[in-house]
Parts: sequence; structure tokens; C-alpha cells
Amino acid sequence: MATRAPQNNGMPNFDESFDVVVVGFGFAGAFSAIHAADGGCRVLLAEKQAMPGGISICSYGSMRCARDADDAFTYLKATNAERTPDDIIRMLAEGMTKIEQEIRDLAQVNGAKVGVRRNGGNYPFPGHDTFYDANIVEVPGFDDAQALYPHFRGGRSGNGWRVLKLLEDNIARRDIEVRCAFMAERLIATGDREVLGVCFRDQNGRVNA
Repeated sequence: MATRAPQNNGMPNFDESFDVVVVGFGFAGAFSAIHAADGGCRVLLAEKQAMPGGISICSYGSMRCARDADDAFTYLKATNAERTPDDIIRMLAEGMTKIEQEIRDLAQVNGAKVGVRRNGGNYPFPGHDTFYDANIVEVPGFDDAQALYPHFRGGRSGNGWRVLKLLEDNIARRDIEVRCAFMAERLIATGDREVLGVCFRDQNGRVNA
């Protein structure tokens, strides 16, 4: 959503309308777009670079999981010195118990193989044994990061590019509008700070929705 000129009441005119606008096509943006689309939303996924991936593609690609939400909550609470509200920590802990299955569900789209590594938490706090990593260790038919993503300059030992491939294939199966080289410039909000949309600029300098 973007504005070209104000209306008489001071509210912007929008060129296009979406239920959800996601800014940034890295891992977080891709997962958010997939969840929003699966929830029945019309989604725009915008990336300022010409290619998706952000810095996510350069990562090792490990996804931190937990076997038990209570143990994960206890550990995470010990790591933040009471700076994060319990309800937020609880939401994170419960979400971490669902990550492996979510990745396995997404992997059905292209037959990607999921591997797990039981390594526990980084610190010896109560509950550290509940944690482990899930990784995309193989995407059938794609074994060369440079061939698949020629712009990629990260380490070949990382699994980040495999995670991106998995997410791209899932996005392609959904009704998600993807636009690269599409830079978000500012949020459009009311005086009460209610966000109404996003002002974008494309490579031709035009403001778009």
C-alpha cells in the first residue's frame, strides 16, 4: 500500500490493498508471509534487493527447537534477567516446540530432508537439555548453492541457502505477491499511530502499493 496524494480528509489514497504487507524476504519475512497466506490473507512480500534471501541465506540455517515448553520457558527466563514479560517468553517457548514439525510439513513441497542435532542450550541453566537444532540437510536435485543462487557469497558449509530454497518453493505454492527491488520507504499511519500501509519505491523511482 502506498500513497500518491492526500484525500480531502487528509487520509492517503492507496494504489493497492493487501491484508498483510511483509517487508523483507529473508527467513522471518518468508515464514510470516506463509503463515499469513495460510490464514486466508492476501499478502505482499516486498524485498528491497533484486534477489530474495537477505543475510539469512548466508547463515548456517539451524532452527532452534525445544522438546518441552515448560523447560524451554524456565531456561529462557533465566537468560534475560527479568527484562522480558513472561507471556512473551511463554509464547516463544511454546513456539519452539512446534518448529521441527512445521519444517517437516513445509519440506513435503519439494522433498527436502530434515536433520536434527541434539546439542542442548548454550548455558547450563535449568531446562537446557530440552533444546536441539533442526536443519535442512538436502534438497533433492539441488546440491550446489552457487548454481542455484549465483549471487550468494556465503560459506558452502552453511544450510541457509537450503532453507531459502524450501521457503521459496512454499511461497510459490501460495497466492503470495512477491516483489523484489521494491524498497519500503516509510510507514503510513494516522495521528494515533495506527499503521495503515507502507510507502514503497521501485527501481524507476515510482511510488507503488
